[in-house]
Amino acid sequence: MALFKEQLLEMVTTGLNDLQAAQESGKVPANPLHENHFFGAWVTTALKTKRFDSILVSILKGWQQQARTLGVAANLKQQFIDLKSTYQHIATFEHRINTDLLNLLCEKLAALTWQITTDVSVTKKLSVKSGGLSSLVIAAEQFENGYNEQGELKVKLSCYVRGDTSQFITVAASLGILLFKMTSYKSKVKFHGEYIIQVNNNLAELPEIPDV
Repeated sequence: MALFKEQLLEMVTTGLNDLQAAQESGKVPANPLHENHFFGAWVTTALKTKRFDSILVSILKGWQQQARTLGVAANLKQQFIDLKSTYQHIATFEHRINTDLLNLLCEKLAALTWQITTDVSVTKKLSVKSGGLSSLVIAAEQFENGYNEQGELKVKLSCYVRGDTSQFITVAASLGILLFKMTSYKSKVKFHGEYIIQVNNNLAELPEIPDV
């Protein structure tokens, strides 16, 4: 069975191909209003016909709700484009997420004047002062022991982030690492949001989109 990330990439690629075919046939005008209507109907039909694996149902339902409540502002076409681009980019990296890669992530952020904290136990309402710098906190027990014998990440890794989250997401993506947002602000670490790094970038959620 294909991984979630592979199925999601296939689904958004299929949606964009279907839109292109509909536009080339003259059925859908090339403007945001008609494109959003197309994707709203496309998502609903995909759910009704069970076109894709059940693991994608929650994603489709989320898009269906956005189309109904936000209209053109849902911008589903751009979401599909962004997801396709992001997963195609990540697929160009042959390596698995490992201890060396995570150390490199920390080094690159530190070079951008981030404060990096990986030597503390993360308990509820841990307070970390960063003096106004962007801050990344990873629990010592996870950062040091969350790997298999080959040094590859074996369980999801929680990253607690405060500051330039866009930069964090983009730097990680440049190394072949996707991030999945759990919270924007409140987490175990005061004033930090929580982001997940998942084994093999394969979490059944939508990832954060990097600026790459």
